[in-house]
Amino acid sequence: MTSTIWQRKNWIVGAVLLGATSLYVWLFYLPNYRHVEALRAQLEDKNAFILQTSGKLPIQIAKAQKEVDEVRRYTQTWSERLPRLADLPQLYAKLDRVANDAGVSTTQFKPLPEVELTTLTQCPVTVEMTGTFSELFNTIRQIESLPYVLWIEDLKLDKMRQDSETITCEARLVIFTSNSGDSN
Repeated sequence: MTSTIWQRKNWIVGAVLLGATSLYVWLFYLPNYRHVEALRAQLEDKNAFILQTSGKLPIQIAKAQKEVDEVRRYTQTWSERLPRLADLPQLYAKLDRVANDAGVSTTQFKPLPEVELTTLTQCPVTVEMTGTFSELFNTIRQIESLPYVLWIEDLKLDKMRQDSETITCEARLVIFTSNSGDSN
């Protein structure tokens, strides 16, 4: 009889252990296992991405460095072409000389207020000239070919009279000057 009691107790203990194990598996192990597997899959994806891009990274860095070097060279070349603010009167005289050499007469030359930027100063100038179309065209072409950084921001051509070849040209030029400490 004692052996049947032990057998029953063994069955009960076994059933309780089996139930506890089943609960543990269903409630804790499987959900955590699925979560761990999802994290492993994400880790594998990220590792694969790193392996794919790690070969390209030195090439991309070299390409970016080359672009930075090109920008620096261009900026250096551009800044070397900038006149100093103190050189503006000579530049204004040169613009007038270019116009006179092309046969154009300057009727108005009006410097406008300067606009200071971080590293540059914009010096706008309004110029009014009269001459034939070809003379004005040559003047504008020569102004654009000067070794300075300047923009023709606005250009307006008007015929003085219907029967005349003479044209009035009103241009707004923007001359860029260096804004460095030694420009004054």
